[in-house]
Amino acid sequence: MRAAGTNKLLNLRGRNDKLIGGMNATIPDTKASGLRAFQWLALSASFVLFLALRLPWIGHLLTWDEAMNICSVRAFAAHGHDFYSSWFWRRPPLYSLLLMMLFPQREGFILRAQAFSIAVSTITFFMLFAVNRRVLGVAAALWSVFFLAVMPGAVFFDVWLKQDSLVGIFGLLALLLFLKRRYLYSGLALVFGFLSKELTLFYAIAIGILWVLQPRERRSLGGILLLYLIAAAGAAWWYIIFSNSVKLVMIFMLNAQGTETSVWIQPWYYFFAKMPADVGWLGMGLCLAGLFAFLRESRAGDPELERAWSVALLVPAYVVISLIRGKTPWFVAVLFPALATVQAVGVNGFCRWLSASGRSGHRRAAVAVAMLVVCAAVVGVWGRDYEETLRRQDSGYWWGSNASREAALKLNHHVREGERALITPMFYWDTPSQVPCPIFTCYLKSMPVVVRKYNIPVDDLIADIKNCRIDWVMISPAPAVANKTIIEPLRKKCHLKPEALQGGLIYHTTSLYQSSGPSNSVDKARR
Repeated sequence: MRAAGTNKLLNLRGRNDKLIGGMNATIPDTKASGLRAFQWLALSASFVLFLALRLPWIGHLLTWDEAMNICSVRAFAAHGHDFYSSWFWRRPPLYSLLLMMLFPQREGFILRAQAFSIAVSTITFFMLFAVNRRVLGVAAALWSVFFLAVMPGAVFFDVWLKQDSLVGIFGLLALLLFLKRRYLYSGLALVFGFLSKELTLFYAIAIGILWVLQPRERRSLGGILLLYLIAAAGAAWWYIIFSNSVKLVMIFMLNAQGTETSVWIQPWYYFFAKMPADVGWLGMGLCLAGLFAFLRESRAGDPELERAWSVALLVPAYVVISLIRGKTPWFVAVLFPALATVQAVGVNGFCRWLSASGRSGHRRAAVAVAMLVVCAAVVGVWGRDYEETLRRQDSGYWWGSNASREAALKLNHHVREGERALITPMFYWDTPSQVPCPIFTCYLKSMPVVVRKYNIPVDDLIADIKNCRIDWVMISPAPAVANKTIIEPLRKKCHLKPEALQGGLIYHTTSLYQSSGPSNSVDKARR
């Protein structure tokens, strides 16, 4: 029976080899020899392009989650008990633990962390090549890493300080090991993925779909059960005992009004509408071509359905993230390797279809199309500005990040050595009023700081200034109440005028405590 099944599979292979006139190519040899010289050159060129598009963005404007990761790691390393230390365990721990190895208390930690993110993305780059070389062949694998290198969304999110960057490595590794029937090690790779971020679930689902689509004689029920058992057991200790991220994920899925995640409510088509920002218009066209090529292969009876791993990943993932109520721009970052693969199948299939007749004119046309695609993709992303790209991803997120940075830099400019400052959280982040903005904190230079709620009554504010001998106040009240509750009372009672910022006000308050005489409350306030 086994021999008969094998012969049947071989016959299907032979029949499929004749389908070159369509969009699909012959089944690649999974034990192919080493790369040729021009293939090494193409891979190296894509990698150089990959780095050239990302390295200039080291030092970019931090966003809320990035800055919170920085602050929480620093607080944990210093054994602190403040607003940020509790966030260290808010997400699965692997990413934060790796950041701990970058000397968070030394100068330049943020730049090292951003370089680390690019290094992680580099591993994903080569993991994608390894997976696609096995299932699609060298040509499609080279196209896939090229499209990953120039994908606008990948260029942007690859420099972010987010847990998502690790998911690509372990998700692709788990997929590759599954295709090699190394079920135990594939499960272990998923363990590390789940200890990086919950979105590893998409890769686990894709592996299950590929297992179901395999020919019956190739399925191993014991193998797939072992894979999922290892993945569940290896990550359960975190999610059951320590994590509060399960609750956070449920809030995002249901997202009742009034929660801190309600600001992320978007319509179901949000991720489809932002595809031009993620893959570009050229990428969208090539994705459609790739999906058409996969459809042609499935209708032609292609037995190697593992070639469609990217579709098995994308379809359920886009269904899930479209149905949940809370949608953040970075949810799709873990799907970029699959999107690059679909584009690669599209352009590679089209070029092979053009050159299938063997005529020299058709081959030259295929080369011309390939060069045109390469040039258009590079030109479309080359020289982009980071903050402009952030605005395209989420203009409100850029506005808040820029406003927090501006407030910190302005306060840095004013505060001299020995002076003290009072700050409040930023109203525009719509977070609990006692959580100071981590972006502001990351850009603020070292100085003695007192933190108060942003809705602090003006009389309490004046009392704090006098008791704690505060020289500068950075307060961020909501614009609707700022004039009535802060600006006018301080002008009338204390004759203070603010320096207006995008999202806050800065007051010079030394005169208030000097006119009231010395206070013995300073040490108490500092304690």
